[in-house]
Amino acid sequence: MTLVGDDTLAVLPSDDRADDAPEIADAAGTAAPDTAASSPAVGPVAVPLIAPPDFTLAAFCEALLFIAATPLSVSELVKATEATPEEIVAALDELARQLQTGGRGLRLQLHDERYALTSAPPAARAVARLLGLSRTERLSAAALETLAIVAYRGPVTRGEIEAIRGVDSSGVSQTLVARELIEAVGRRTTVGQPIEYAVTAGFLRHFGLASLAELPPLGEVNGQSVEETWDERLRGVREAIPEPPAETIS
Repeated sequence: MTLVGDDTLAVLPSDDRADDAPEIADAAGTAAPDTAASSPAVGPVAVPLIAPPDFTLAAFCEALLFIAATPLSVSELVKATEATPEEIVAALDELARQLQTGGRGLRLQLHDERYALTSAPPAARAVARLLGLSRTERLSAAALETLAIVAYRGPVTRGEIEAIRGVDSSGVSQTLVARELIEAVGRRTTVGQPIEYAVTAGFLRHFGLASLAELPPLGEVNGQSVEETWDERLRGVREAIPEPPAETIS
């Protein structure tokens, strides 16, 4: 038998013969019957985990996210805890509030419908010193502009990025992909099937965001919102593209 954690007892199969181990005497002083030889070998059997009353579902989610090698989806947490999806979502919301308001060193990050634990932004410098990370290279103005377009309008194609910026953006897009701040997420189902780009979980960590919902408003330029300016530039480019000739039947 192997004790896993504090509450789960796993019975593991063994090749040792029963007569090689010390016999366990019962209350009357007689040896317990040898059943190992007659019982077939079985796989690991786990006793259902029994948690203390104050150990909440949010705490279970925190433990699972802590030991997970990759971000977890709600369905994966449901499978591990046998809770309902609604209960998991509520528990994750509770965990996020606890981490945010409790002065904790971790944050709950949500990206692409998957959850992960990350270090809190105020701890960034200490984490970098501990891991021996060099100072992060500053992003250029062109990179920040492109990154903002992808973050607020993604998934977005390179053609749309260039229409909004008004300049070729192939080089800066490749730089952002190499730095794992944006990534290709699929192809647009239009003529030419251009690649669509979206920001990564690394983008959220870089800017200390728990999710894209925490992005600040874009604001205004010359009395017009940035989003309206982007929309006008996109419309102008689309209107300049000639319509394909109508099919004729001969």
